[in-house]
Amino acid sequence: MEERLHRNESAFRLEQKPSKRDVAASRERLLAAEARHRFHAGEYFAGRPDYLHIDNTALAPEAAAERVIAAFDLPLAGQAEPQG
Repeated sequence: MEERLHRNESAFRLEQKPSKRDVAASRERLLAAEARHRFHAGEYFAGRPDYLHIDNTALAPEAAAERVIAAFDLPLAGQAEPQG
């Protein structure tokens, strides 16, 4: 949650998302949503072949995408479907 709150107030997020520019209201919505919904599956989906947990706190978006592609054996754009 600490990282989500930090990202919610980053310059990039505020530039891209007008709804986040009222920082106090945005923070309240984020905390309220956290109280109502499950944002971290924990062990709930562990072991399922269609589930992948990635801690992307210190991970570049490209690296996270590469992990998803590898885990689900997805084709890269412009390449043929994987065989298997």
